[in-house]
Amino acid sequence: MERLTLRVALGLMAGMIFTTAAYGQTAEAPRLATVLRYAVILEEPTRDSPTVGAVEAGTALTILGKVDDYYFVRAPQSDPPASWENGWILVVAFEAVN
Repeated sequence: MERLTLRVALGLMAGMIFTTAAYGQTAEAPRLATVLRYAVILEEPTRDSPTVGAVEAGTALTILGKVDDYYFVRAPQSDPPASWENGWILVVAFEAVN
């Protein structure tokens, strides 16, 4: 029951309940991780998904979940704000995440 509650809370927080259910996202406690290299942010966790943004090496992103080789992330707080709120990024773009 706790796992289900966490999944629902993360989905609401991210505004992506449909994405969570559609892709079988693994719910995780939100955590920060640093991007190792320039990487694109995708709309969906697939290689042919439209790009919604990009991040530079050294950017800290909040990881909200995982599907296969992708992390579901929240955009960094910046000024000006990023053009995207949430998206998918390849796991290999990050340093080791525990």
